[in-house]
Amino acid sequence: MRVYQRKTVKMILRLHLFAAVFFASFFLLAACGGREPAGPDTSREDSGGTEENRPDTSKETRENTPEDVTDPAEDTPDSPGNSGGKDAAEDGRDEEAQDAPEELPETDFSPDDHKAAEILYSKLRVVDSSYQYVNDYAWDDLYTLLAGVVQTTTGLDHRKPVMSIVRVDPSWDPLLFIGLRENGSETCRFEIYSMDGGYLYRLLSFDDVVYYDPETRFFYLKNAGRKYIYAPHVLLEAAAESDWSSHTRELPVWDLTGFKVSVDHLDPYILDLTRGGGSE
Repeated sequence: MRVYQRKTVKMILRLHLFAAVFFASFFLLAACGGREPAGPDTSREDSGGTEENRPDTSKETRENTPEDVTDPAEDTPDSPGNSGGKDAAEDGRDEEAQDAPEELPETDFSPDDHKAAEILYSKLRVVDSSYQYVNDYAWDDLYTLLAGVVQTTTGLDHRKPVMSIVRVDPSWDPLLFIGLRENGSETCRFEIYSMDGGYLYRLLSFDDVVYYDPETRFFYLKNAGRKYIYAPHVLLEAAAESDWSSHTRELPVWDLTGFKVSVDHLDPYILDLTRGGGSE
């Protein structure tokens, strides 16, 4: 009887142990089935290695990063509320506006003005001139010297030395008309000279009678039908009109025969067009 009881107890214990193992395995399998298979733990790894092996770059980042780094949106000129970007854009436009040339005001010329200007400048021709350095002579000294040269020219028994000095602009040295006139003739063989910066310019040579207009400062050659106006170092030539201005006058020409020309006595020979055509 006792032997039977011991066997029965052992059997019951085995059944209980089997049941416990069975149920524990069942619940364990159920719990594992609801989860994904666990892979290797990479939470502490990156391209730089594990956390233990990765160098600490936080300090370098802090040292290389400016303290005043702003939001990229603040650097965008178009971002709303960004006054700094707008100011930069406006400054750029202001600089472009300053660099741009100013627009010149339009000038309204009448058809008559255009026609007159076209007629005047289309017919002007620059007359070739020659020049020579004259050792810093003043115009009055040199013109006095040239007057003395023409007074000593040979063949004065049938011609006369003549001269006229004309001031056409207060800022320029005057022009010198100097040459010879045949006895009993109104025609003169003239050469025109000008001075500037120590240089003597020979502007024109001709045989003719000279007229001038004190208003326009043009000089007219009666026989050649030409007119000239002086620009520094050259004469500009244009065809003379058939009808001259009522202000046109004959150029006064002074006979130098028997007169000693000096710097102190040039006034009677000077025609000043800047004073309305009167002598100095």
